[in-house]
Amino acid sequence: MAESAELAPLIESYLDLRWHLDPVAATAAGLTDYDSRLGTYSEEQVRQHLAAFKSTAIALEAASLDSIDEEIDRTALLNDIRVTIQRFDKEQPHVNDPGFWVSHVLEGLYFLLVLRDRPLEHRSSAACGRLKETAAFLEDPETKKYFQQQFIVAAYKNPEQFQQYIKVELGRWADVVRTAGIKAE
Repeated sequence: MAESAELAPLIESYLDLRWHLDPVAATAAGLTDYDSRLGTYSEEQVRQHLAAFKSTAIALEAASLDSIDEEIDRTALLNDIRVTIQRFDKEQPHVNDPGFWVSHVLEGLYFLLVLRDRPLEHRSSAACGRLKETAAFLEDPETKKYFQQQFIVAAYKNPEQFQQYIKVELGRWADVVRTAGIKAE
């Protein structure tokens, strides 16, 4: 059954918005255009996407549909939009869950490794793109601040820097343990 003239562009708009927010989900869905990207989930990007999702939901609610099948499609789409809005507006996994970032990066690479529906050269190039975005993400000041707030060290350039970090942290925590009188059992 053909979609109404109102529903088809709204679905297309929704999917475009969804894939821009989460390029890894686009890869999982079989699209190749987003394979070299990761979602940034910056405060500004999430704010803009939430506004766009809300506008899309309003347009969907106002659409005149011709059949029960279209009503079912609209209901399913509205549900997904509302869940996405709730997740990123209220739960904020991109702010409150460091595992969100790790999962996003690892899933992005994993899908490129296991999906055999695109040429190896494309998957290799896309994986390099995602790795470059990962490195840029880890160097971003907003990201570093977030990880520091979560007590996570984002990245080290070499083993010597990591070793120096461990020495500093051991000294810092040794003082805390001594001051608190903590003893191993």
